[in-house]
Amino acid sequence: MGGDTQILWPASAEDKVLELSFEYDKKEKRRTMAQLTKAKDYGKFSITVNGGTPVTWNGYSPNLVTEKLYLGEIQLLKGVNTIEIKFMKNVPGLLRENFGIDYLEFQD
Repeated sequence: MGGDTQILWPASAEDKVLELSFEYDKKEKRRTMAQLTKAKDYGKFSITVNGGTPVTWNGYSPNLVTEKLYLGEIQLLKGVNTIEIKFMKNVPGLLRENFGIDYLEFQD
């Protein structure tokens, strides 16, 4: 992820969990942020990194915007790390609700 790209997931009641992975070069704890998209056809999700504490995200907005979400101080692993995104709630009238992630940011 990065540049002008986004991972877009059109979630539904039948397709409730998306698991992504990324590589990191060393084991350490870092403050972790995600830049996510909000729009009128985006829903409510929980996000968990490496099996840690889930963070709830409401992606609904009447306008298309991006917003940073603090995911916590995450224990990153050397090698493969995982992000689990769970679809939580339907917005009435929508058959699918999107989830969009632009990038992760690791801070000291």
